[in-house]
This record gives sequence, C-alpha cells and structure tokens, in this order.
Amino acid sequence: MAAASTYDREMVQIGDPSITAPRERLIRLLRIGAAIEHALMVEYIYAAYSIDAFDEMASPPATPTPDQTRRRDAMLRWQQEILAIAKEEMGHLISVQNVLMLLGAPVTLARENYPWDSRLFPFEFQLEPLSRGSLACYVAAEMPEDWVTPLQATGDGMTPEDIEALRQQVLADVKAHLTAQGQSISGLGINRVGSLFNSILSILEDREALPDSEFVDYAHDLQALHAEWGRYYPMPTPLPVGTKVKPPDVGEALVIVAPMSTRDQAIAALKMVAEQGESAKSPGETPSTEEVPPQLSHFRRFLAVYKEWRDLGVPEAPANKVPVNPIEAPADPIRGGQGPVTPITDARSSRWAKLFNVRYQLLLAALACSLETPRRADTTGIPGLRGPLAHLCFGEMYNMKAIARILLRSPLAAPNDPNRAGPPFQMPYNLTLPQAQADRLRALRDMLDSSEKLAGWLSKYPDDPNETQYLTHLRAIDGETRRWLDQQITRLSIARGQE
Repeated sequence: MAAASTYDREMVQIGDPSITAPRERLIRLLRIGAAIEHALMVEYIYAAYSIDAFDEMASPPATPTPDQTRRRDAMLRWQQEILAIAKEEMGHLISVQNVLMLLGAPVTLARENYPWDSRLFPFEFQLEPLSRGSLACYVAAEMPEDWVTPLQATGDGMTPEDIEALRQQVLADVKAHLTAQGQSISGLGINRVGSLFNSILSILEDREALPDSEFVDYAHDLQALHAEWGRYYPMPTPLPVGTKVKPPDVGEALVIVAPMSTRDQAIAALKMVAEQGESAKSPGETPSTEEVPPQLSHFRRFLAVYKEWRDLGVPEAPANKVPVNPIEAPADPIRGGQGPVTPITDARSSRWAKLFNVRYQLLLAALACSLETPRRADTTGIPGLRGPLAHLCFGEMYNMKAIARILLRSPLAAPNDPNRAGPPFQMPYNLTLPQAQADRLRALRDMLDSSEKLAGWLSKYPDDPNETQYLTHLRAIDGETRRWLDQQITRLSIARGQE
C-alpha cells in the first residue's frame, strides 16, 4: 500500500479535516471499522449456517445424481470457506481494538441492529440466508479497487474479457439483490471496506499530522495476543524473498491478531488486515520483497464460491425457508429492530432465540472485559482474570454455534411451520461495563442467571433428546462458571475493602 504522501486511492472522509483533529478522525474511522468487521462477521456466520437449510443439504435424495453430489460437495466447501472468513474477521475486529488501545481510546464492540445507519458501511446490515445475490454483495464489499488486472496475472485461464464479464455479472447481481430489498442504489450501492482502511492508513502514516506523542505507552499489558485469540489457527508471517507459498486448504483460517506498541507496528498490522480482505493476488505468487505472502483473500474466496455457484447451476435462493433478520418475540421495545424483521413466534423456538441472544451478550461482555483487563497477576500474586475470561469467550462461541444450528432446524411460527427460525444476533441494549472488576463479574453472573431460566424452561418441556443432552451439559458448565465467578467476586470485594 502506498505511503501517505502518495495516497491517491479511493478513500472515505469523516469529519472536517480543517476542524477535526487527526487523532479524533482516526479514532472515529477505527470505531466504524470495528463495527463493520463485527457486522460482516455476523452476516457471514449467518449465511454459512443457512447452507444447512439448502434443499439438497436438508433433504438429500436417497440416490443422488452425479450433478446433485457435486453440488452438495460444493455447498459443504462453501460453508467451510465462509466460516473461515468469519474467523478471520474476528481477528480483524480484535486487531482494530489493539490500535484503539494504542491511541488511548476505549474498546468498542458495537455494531448496528436493524436497520443500518452509517453511510460508510458496505451495505445495509442484514442477516439473510446465502443466495447468489448476497454472495455478490460480499464479493463487492471485499473487492479491491482494481481486480481485473491482478486476476489476469494469476494464470487461472481467464482472459481479460472473461474477467470483465464476471465483474459486470457480479455488479448486476448486486444491483438486483439490493433493489429487491428496497435499498436505495447510488452507483454501485456498496462502500468497499478497503477504502475505509486506506483512510485509516493515510492518517496513521502522516507523522506530521499525527505525532508519535499521540501513541500511549501504557497499553502494553492490554494488547490482545495471537496466543490468546488465534491460538487454534496460524497467523500469516513474513517470508524471505523467493519463498514458494502453498495455497491454504479449504476452510483454513489464518487469524491475524497483532499486538502493537508503535506506529509502525500498527501500520503493518492494518496493512495485513486490508490485504487479507481485498487482495486479488494468487496465494501461490512469490513475494518480491520480504513480506507477508499473498493469501487467499476474502475477495478471492468469495469470488471462487460465486463462480462455482454460477457454473454448477445452483438456484439463486436455495434457502428461502430461512428468515431474513430474525428477532426474538415478543420484541424488546428498547432493542427491537426498526427495519424489516422476522419475529420468531413459535413458543419453543422463541425461547431458543432468547437463549441465543443471552449467550451473544455474554460473549460480547466477556470479550470486552478480557480486553480491558491487564495481562498480569494482581498484588496478591494470584493470576489475573484475563485468561479465564478469554476461555469463557471461546466456550460461548461453541454455545452459539450449537444453538444457531438448533434454531435453523426449529419452526418459525408454529410447530408444523415449514419455515425455519434462525440465530437473531440481536445486540444488547447496553454494552457499557461497570468500572469495578467485581461489578463486571456480577454482570456476567446475571447473564448466566438469565440463561438458566431459559434453559430450565426448555429442559422442562423436552422436544428432542439431542437438545436435552446439550441443555444438560450447558447448565452443568454454567454452574461451574457461576461458582468461579462467585469466588472471584468475593476475593475482589475483600481486596477492595482492605484498600
């Protein structure tokens, strides 16, 4: 990516540069970037899980034809690829938090509910099943400013005419999809994520406008580490000139969680994030300098799925039984969406939806609490809370996966309704954490108490032995977590009283 003095690529503007301080503009852009990464991660997860409801996945024929087998195998690959992208978006979200903390700004995990209201987002936030139209939107959101020339150089057999025809087809599908949703279209109708990162990097690289004194030296113990958040997945690393790079396996995620204590480290991390999102390079290309080698970017991955979808003749909307923008019912008047939403009104499904939202709230609260907790032992020598809180986050990711798949098998409005429910991913009405650590843990305990009430009702009226087994396991683990929280609250309260 070019230096600040030569930035002539597409960028976005926020605030009046003649009035707003560069640091303030940078923090605003980073907060928007974090919200976009969070929103895309959730949308991609929802789209990936909706593949389970594709007709050929949910009700496979007893004796499939070769074409049906090829489509089903492709759908399984698509699900793995999209989930891998979502995991990488999680790394992007956490890396942006590291930049915010380096600037002395607070952590932000907010994103929009329905509807979307930022002109800088790629498109209106919407949970929807995967379709060819939504897939085209994902391609366009992640695409680089110029993707025809790099694709032409990858040697995959496409002529310039083929590439341009593919680009025009993607944009036509985007326009048709957004028009069908009633979204206003201005030009393409999608803001590229890359243009936002161009703007962020242009400020970071301007050493005159943003002096080194704007970077704090007390955030070291708060910086998220790859060992904490990306421990199950490799991180891209620089390689010497001439190194041949093996393309990643299907569904393989390379999670970027980059700690930083200097401007240069922040710039390097965000360039890596931007490259992973929008690069049009081939993962087999050899680096011309010692750099992080080209990966299979989100743009390339989505484009490959789009091409295969088109070539296999998969219907444009094969998961039409999965709702758009599902919400728990009755809707929370404080938190409820104002845009087009689909209430989950079946009594049992609605409680599963509420349980999913409680676990989502618990994940976000535990993540924020962990990121804002220093990585060190307290004055008593007892190990800090950061590690256990991160462990709680990983547990919640698995819980949300299990509940999401239960919802996608559950009826939307009545026991015999062929339409399915879906994971609502509704944001809590408040993400602000208390100041005292003991009070933060009390808030987590309150969420476990809410979960227990819902799980108790669902267990009281069993419907499926697998669901009953899951609820039994969930309640047992929650009991252990609650006891641990009680112990820590007591310890912290005693320590505070002795101060």
